[in-house]
Amino acid sequence: STLWLAWGPPFTLKDANQLIEKVCNACPDARSFVLARTREGRPVPGVRIAQVGTAAGQRFSVWIQARQHAWECGSSWVARGFLEWLVSNDPAAELLRRKADIVVIPIVDVDSVEQGQGGKAQIPHDQNRDWTSEPYFPEVRAGMKELSTLAKADQLDLFLDLHNPSYNDRTIFFYIPPLPLRFSERVTNEDNFLKLAQEQMTGPFPYTGKIFPPGDTYDPTVDKTVDCWAAAQSRPHVVSLTLEIPWNVPASTPSGYLKAGAQLGRSIDLYLRASIRSDQGK
Repeated sequence: STLWLAWGPPFTLKDANQLIEKVCNACPDARSFVLARTREGRPVPGVRIAQVGTAAGQRFSVWIQARQHAWECGSSWVARGFLEWLVSNDPAAELLRRKADIVVIPIVDVDSVEQGQGGKAQIPHDQNRDWTSEPYFPEVRAGMKELSTLAKADQLDLFLDLHNPSYNDRTIFFYIPPLPLRFSERVTNEDNFLKLAQEQMTGPFPYTGKIFPPGDTYDPTVDKTVDCWAAAQSRPHVVSLTLEIPWNVPASTPSGYLKAGAQLGRSIDLYLRASIRSDQGK
């Protein structure tokens, strides 16, 4: 009497809440929070993992969000894989928790997810085109406020926006900021991070180094995506990227996405072992 249809493994608001509860139960340094209430009044849950008793200025800061496009459900599974790895007893995860404050938002466009809509190119525009001076979505406005506060305090080091790409994209790739935002320190750090990702993300979604070529210009009235916005707000050393992981390959399953999330976590740990901070502007 019931027929369910999905183009990927479902991940709903209920799943996000259960994941965050699980993470908070597993890790005493994890705290749940609500980023915002959507236009239809739904909560956008997030989790912040920050080791108690360590001054913020001595730590790195990472922000990871998924699912600005509701139909890209694999990105939420990657976020789940990262979080479950992060609160595990893997020595690399324990080290990352000690040295970094980490925020993860498993679903950004909660309304579209709960309504069963795609979200991409929605009216008046999709969430990844809403990072402007007058955002339409409350969750985008709240994200801008939080990220701006981190950036102004020089407490943002790595920003990642998780997506699934077009149906015919069969390999991992990253979007990188346009040329005017590619400061020398950012390029150095970005190259290091991508090299480590290539070493760690070996399968079931092997990363072979593919990037989407940067644009030649940057105009905030035209380039309204979150990775551009975050790069524009941040210090020259901050890496801001969009990660696209395929949904249309045999590995596009919960177990495949979870493994990719854990491998992403190991990449982040190795990246933050080096000194990446800039003294410029302090």
